[in-house]
Amino acid sequence: METGLVGAMTKYAPPKFCDGCGEPLPWANRQDYIYQLENLLDTEEIDQHTRLLVLEDLERLRTEADLGQDKQVEVWKRIKDRAPGLFMGSATKIVQSLITAYVSQKLGI
Repeated sequence: METGLVGAMTKYAPPKFCDGCGEPLPWANRQDYIYQLENLLDTEEIDQHTRLLVLEDLERLRTEADLGQDKQVEVWKRIKDRAPGLFMGSATKIVQSLITAYVSQKLGI
């Protein structure tokens, strides 16, 4: 009977990022991008205290929708200072997708 196959197909959730290169796929949203940055943070060679501070800042970016642009600049600057690797390699495209032109200009990106 084919109902088992159809039932299994309805539960499939496509990945948000390419398994090969890490690029975000078109259906990834802002929260997905920030979760991916949290995952990429694991590859950063930083101490645990700094990692927790960066995670707090990423959480703030994810949950505080009304964060003004100047406050976003402050948060992104702290992240850039503490985990500069998130602004290089495969994470670059993710960060660029998350920040506005104003924030990018203020960060010198």
